[in-house]
Amino acid sequence: MAKLTHQQIADEVFSRGYELVDDSAYSNMNSRIIIKCPQGHLVETCLADFRKVSFICPVCDKDIKFINPNAVPQKLQSSNILFQTKHYYFLLILYIQ
Repeated sequence: MAKLTHQQIADEVFSRGYELVDDSAYSNMNSRIIIKCPQGHLVETCLADFRKVSFICPVCDKDIKFINPNAVPQKLQSSNILFQTKHYYFLLILYIQ
């Protein structure tokens, strides 16, 4: 795949509601770019991560917890968290019959 131009990157970012701030370090899909979310937060990411369906501004939605890193992230309600460690959340799930 050929290297994308500044305009191609800007158009792709804009199509998802974000704004391209800086792509001066861009050389391939894993190069860092800086984008601005619709709420004005600056996010440093790479185009490969930005293209993922699950990409979202981490500042806007900091309640997202990755239960399974291979799955689409889900929001957890803090009332369902029994306790947490550095990398895991233990959920309290009640089944009522």
